[in-house]
Amino acid sequence: MSQGPSFTVRSRPRRRGYETARDMVLSLGAVGIAIAVIMGVTHRPARDPVRVVDTAPVIVAARSAVTWSVMDPAARLPGWRATSARFERGSPSALTVGWVTPDGQWLALEQAGIASGSARSRAWVRKVLEDARNTGPHISGGDAQMTYLVHGTGSLAQMRAVIAAASPQP
Repeated sequence: MSQGPSFTVRSRPRRRGYETARDMVLSLGAVGIAIAVIMGVTHRPARDPVRVVDTAPVIVAARSAVTWSVMDPAARLPGWRATSARFERGSPSALTVGWVTPDGQWLALEQAGIASGSARSRAWVRKVLEDARNTGPHISGGDAQMTYLVHGTGSLAQMRAVIAAASPQP
């Protein structure tokens, strides 16, 4: 028997620039998988940026140092997170407590040992509001020994809630 001619079929190497759409999809898939693995390994969920503080030690220090009635509404504001508490001795002594409300707004209750309604009280309120950033409406009041100011980005209803919670309960 005779054998016919034998020959080998060689495929030509592909020239650059003649890649197919399939090659591009496969390359993008490989890159996508690599990115997904990197993101999965390095991803950390975002923490809540609000740093909650304990206001009790500051309130106790203020009550022991001043003669005026210190307002403390914290226990009657469920869901509100205290974010700052500061007591400054001096003339006048001043207490500041700040919160983030459940809807993400912030409010501050500022108190100073100045008779409410006096020129000194009005000047103190103006100074606090000038120093505050991003504050909207405010409520101020007090008595013969103390002036308070509630301000922040919260609503007037929330400001009234702070005052009602700070008022002595019958």
